[in-house]
Amino acid sequence: MITLTRTLEALGVKFTDVLLLVLTAAALVLTWAITVYQWKLSRKQNAINLHAEYYSVDHYAKVVSPIVQIRLRWLHLPDLNERELYRDVIAAGWAPVLLLGDETSSGGNRFRIYVHTDDAESDLVHAHYHVPIGSAGLSEHQALAALLHFWSRLAGLLEAKAIDPRLAKQFFAPAYQYNREFFAGLRQRVAKGYLEGDPYPAWLTHTELLERFFA
Repeated sequence: MITLTRTLEALGVKFTDVLLLVLTAAALVLTWAITVYQWKLSRKQNAINLHAEYYSVDHYAKVVSPIVQIRLRWLHLPDLNERELYRDVIAAGWAPVLLLGDETSSGGNRFRIYVHTDDAESDLVHAHYHVPIGSAGLSEHQALAALLHFWSRLAGLLEAKAIDPRLAKQFFAPAYQYNREFFAGLRQRVAKGYLEGDPYPAWLTHTELLERFFA
């Protein structure tokens, strides 16, 4: 130590300055390591929190479960004309121009068998966008918008590198793949009716990102 001190003094460098520099560098490295650890921990916690939210009883009952019925109708209504009309009704939540045709109002009545409503005269548009009197749940459109908002949040966290991608795939890949075909079709339908100047839904790009992420 004495030899090192004398050598430094011969070079015009104080030992205390070197010691201070070493301690500063060590503190910076330690701070960086702690920051990285906390960042990784935060990304894991974000994935865990989203997983808990998605599979909570309230979210599953009000948001996820209604989408199962919408998806089944979207993909499997037996009559092609009815299926196309139903798809326009769903997509019109973001592209209203799709409901400007004359046949929508009358054609919608053919869907009474597929919707739950206390009003026998209620058409498909009313049934999708309004909650029946006495119901505490969401309308079908509100449930779908809430689910798409959830997936947009996940995509936003992935873009910001604020969520652990490995856990995100592990937690959410099965749920997204279940709706992948439905979401892709909905994107195409909304894009077809989208008019310049209309609000552009973030989920249009976010679900494309997730489709690649979960591929």
